[in-house]
Amino acid sequence: MAVVLVDGKNFQAALGDFEAALQLTPEGELAAQARLLAGRALALEGLADWDAALRDYEQALQLAQQAGESPDPYVINSRGNCYNSLGRWQVSGGQ
Repeated sequence: MAVVLVDGKNFQAALGDFEAALQLTPEGELAAQARLLAGRALALEGLADWDAALRDYEQALQLAQQAGESPDPYVINSRGNCYNSLGRWQVSGGQ
């Protein structure tokens, strides 16, 4: 439901759904956690909370890597959008 809420631009409600889903996701399900964090980050972007979105994107990339997954190009691009919105064009390190 959270993704539908993001698509409908109901970002605040989507955050609640993503939070609930994250709490229900078992600790060892790193790939699922990464996907949920990326979704929550998108909702945070919709609310122009760039710093929080960036933190979620970073954590999503880290969890995906720990789960043995390739970095998601969509998440990397979205992370770049956050840096741009924050006026931070010089990024060192990371993926």
